[in-house]
Amino acid sequence: DAGFCWCDAGWFGIDCSEHAAGREAPRLQQQQRLPSPAARSQLRLYVYDMPSEFTTRNLQWRGAHAAGLSRAIDPASNQSYHNAGSLYAMELALHEWLLDSPLRTADPAQAHLYYVPVYLSSLFMYPIVKYADAPYYGRSARTFDEGGDASEPTQRSQQGTLLLLRALRYIQGAYPFWNASGGADHVWLMLHDEGPCFAPRAIRPSILLTHYG
Repeated sequence: DAGFCWCDAGWFGIDCSEHAAGREAPRLQQQQRLPSPAARSQLRLYVYDMPSEFTTRNLQWRGAHAAGLSRAIDPASNQSYHNAGSLYAMELALHEWLLDSPLRTADPAQAHLYYVPVYLSSLFMYPIVKYADAPYYGRSARTFDEGGDASEPTQRSQQGTLLLLRALRYIQGAYPFWNASGGADHVWLMLHDEGPCFAPRAIRPSILLTHYG
């Protein structure tokens, strides 16, 4: 329906797995009868349900239908298929895996770790280094000099830092868990070439996952 996914009545969340009455949705692994060694672990992880500004909305800026995705849609058949994508594809893949993982808990009070999904690489691939004027993080009114160039930094490092800080402000305001631990039990994924080098100081007490160590 116009590209939107609609949850059944009573269900909500990015994957429609959360219920107002506390019911638990069946996991895809269970439906497919795929055993997971992780099911034996006592570790529990909560996945923040972030606004689309930080996740799926950034996917609209990609220049090709499969760019940076682990699972793409064939425009001709409207069917999904596995797509090798690139190292950036891990943002979507890890988010989907954790949503369906037996380690996931819908009760954040029971969690040992908290995953903050931010599709940061999707922001980098096209809006900043390619063609789009938005999304843009900085002053509320973007200014330009006489030559038409932006008069404040627009590099991906600066924009990425501002996006991460905005995500941090959101979870600090909407949930109590960051303040309870100082962020030490929170997990962020950073797949771009700079890795966590431009991670704002405020999130550095967290666990920062990157391909580059």
